[in-house]
Amino acid sequence: MSAPAKPTEPVWQLYRTERDGHPAAILFDQAAAIDLASAPQTHVLRYKFALNESQPDGLTTRAEAEALGRLDNAIEAQSNIRGARYLGRITTRGERSLFVLCKAPPQPLSDELFTLVRRAGYTPEVF
Repeated sequence: MSAPAKPTEPVWQLYRTERDGHPAAILFDQAAAIDLASAPQTHVLRYKFALNESQPDGLTTRAEAEALGRLDNAIEAQSNIRGARYLGRITTRGERSLFVLCKAPPQPLSDELFTLVRRAGYTPEVF
């Protein structure tokens, strides 16, 4: 039996678009698509939370961007430790959703990521 293939290094791409008629910023790991066909993961965790401060168009302010960047890095690092994959995020209407692909059962990772979001000063909903 061969060892599982090493995940492809992330290739982050930012898309500016509209979602339901509102401006949206979508950051997605394009390389994740390469790994998805053979990934043993079976769940996508979604963490949705209101931004502490948003621009009038509902997107991230410069003032909050640094804290959100640190949160992204922490989510990605913890996901990697647990053998999961941070897929990216969507920001629109003053809210951000983070997406993580993980193995079943997702509970330990879900709890850890929930705690990271809370420690960053946000109140997440988990889907």
